[in-house]
Amino acid sequence: HAWRNEVRDLIQLTPIAAGIDGYDNIGKGALHGGEAIVAFAPNERLSLLGSVAIVRGHDQSGEPLYGIPPVTTALEARYAFSDVTLGGRYSHRAKMDRPGFEEVERDPVDLVDLDLRWNVTDAWRLQLFVRNLFDETYYATADELSSFGAERSVGVSVSWTMH
Repeated sequence: HAWRNEVRDLIQLTPIAAGIDGYDNIGKGALHGGEAIVAFAPNERLSLLGSVAIVRGHDQSGEPLYGIPPVTTALEARYAFSDVTLGGRYSHRAKMDRPGFEEVERDPVDLVDLDLRWNVTDAWRLQLFVRNLFDETYYATADELSSFGAERSVGVSVSWTMH
């Protein structure tokens, strides 16, 4: 889908004096973007999913708005072997090169997640997963005070469904 918003009386964080920030009515702004998701299942065992999301925004003077994320894409694949499903997800966050107020440019980041799901019975499911498989170090946002994003994590999930 695609969307566009025209905003008036837009309030945004702005510099007031050296070392002092506040909120100010910057007048008008525009936000627009789009997202596309494509799913493909050539058979009962294999499923593929691809997605892309783009958001842009600027104030009336053409300056980028705070909090606008960079382009993000993802590819996901799952293959079912009877009661066991192996899945993988690759996501790419493009370089942040349009920082808003109090944001900085950020390098692109590529993340890989894996999971193995086992349907033990009709009611019980076990999942083993790894997030950020290659332990990439990256900033969670473009905010100049941002912390790093999630490190590699390994986990187990057990779920029970009542039928």
